[in-house]
Amino acid sequence: MRPTTFASAICLIGLLLCPGLEFGQAETPAPLQDISVNTDDISLSCSCMPLGHVLPGPDRLSLELDYSTAEAVVSPSEKGTAVFTGNVTVDAIRGERIVVGLTSWVSAGWQSSCIPSSLVINDNDPHPFVVNVTVPENERAAVIGNLTIEGQSRGGGIVTTANVTATITVKPYYRVMIDKEGSALREVPPGGKAEFTLKVWNVGNAIDSYSLELTNNKELRDKGWDISINVTLTPKLDVGRFQLFMLTAKAPSDLAPYKNEPTGIDIKASSTETGGTVSQSIQVRVVQKGVNATNTTAIVMIIAVVMTALVLLVIWRRRRRARLHVFRKDDGGIKE
Repeated sequence: MRPTTFASAICLIGLLLCPGLEFGQAETPAPLQDISVNTDDISLSCSCMPLGHVLPGPDRLSLELDYSTAEAVVSPSEKGTAVFTGNVTVDAIRGERIVVGLTSWVSAGWQSSCIPSSLVINDNDPHPFVVNVTVPENERAAVIGNLTIEGQSRGGGIVTTANVTATITVKPYYRVMIDKEGSALREVPPGGKAEFTLKVWNVGNAIDSYSLELTNNKELRDKGWDISINVTLTPKLDVGRFQLFMLTAKAPSDLAPYKNEPTGIDIKASSTETGGTVSQSIQVRVVQKGVNATNTTAIVMIIAVVMTALVLLVIWRRRRRARLHVFRKDDGGIKE
């Protein structure tokens, strides 16, 4: 027999004679058995592994998450977070030392981190890990982040990878801002009009529409003012968009020569998505000054006041003259 053929036969016999060998055995295998064979011409050494053990394959590493979705809560000034928990498991041979590294990333570009980022495993038990995702403040609710967690194991000369995915949504929040263009104070003659251009902004992170109302309209009507706005409900506004609207204030037609006290007009914009629980108000003011030249009653009153003043002045002068006498000098004094 040729030496190489003889050596191969010896190794085969050694495999068959390894202790603990049982076909179909599913228990934890015994460690490798070393067999040495010496011949006159050849010195051989080989190791055998009991049957029933399968060498680790490319799927020896597995990652699992406890849940696959999370919602982050953000605000204009605060970041949001999403936390995922899971387990990493490896198919390790008894006594084998396997190093597993964990990395993560989010499609939306948000920051993420794995804790721990590296594990040393020498068993088949699940080992927990946590992934934290940070969502920037003021992030739009329409943005969805797809999280990927990747693991890589190294041990026994074998490198394997596995990954698991999750989805992160952003909770909507609703905000509104209302402001004016130009001065908030206008002078109005009796019967005249003043116009204000106002803006309502969507400063939330989701699409919204807004209702507009005059909160003190009844009080203004009781004072004779007629206030109107050309928009009572805005269309759907995307994040950062605004709607212009016009407020018109018509003053009462009565006589008001110098009425310096301003009248406030209160306007409120409310989010329709929240049923009005989110709102903001603004006030503009009008001052009624001057005389309504088209008001006949006012003109008559002015003429009457002027004529009365002239008559009183003439009477006062006549009485004053009647009391005056010719002065004459008498004994160094003036007597009436």
